[in-house]
Amino acid sequence: MKRVAVITSSDKGYRGEREDLSGPAVKEIMEAAGYEVVSVDVLPDDRGMLGSRMAEIADLGLAELILTTGWYRVFSEGCDAGGYGGCDRAACAGDSGGDAGV
Repeated sequence: MKRVAVITSSDKGYRGEREDLSGPAVKEIMEAAGYEVVSVDVLPDDRGMLGSRMAEIADLGLAELILTTGWYRVFSEGCDAGGYGGCDRAACAGDSGGDAGV
């Protein structure tokens, strides 16, 4: 059975101010698809903490797949992963290390 880890990025969820509904929903979907869900984490919108947890999962071989949910701004202000939304295209690509619109 393939193993999956689920990470939700949410400041409010991490602080207990909002219930995380997306992580449990992803867990349910993956279990129905035959995956073993090895962890469901809620972490703050902090690149370092998110990266550390993903590295830990990968380095320890805990899961073959890491799924993330929530919304963390990894691009410049005004940019989003779904498109450029009127932002400077170079700023999006430069901050993410790649082409944010792809």
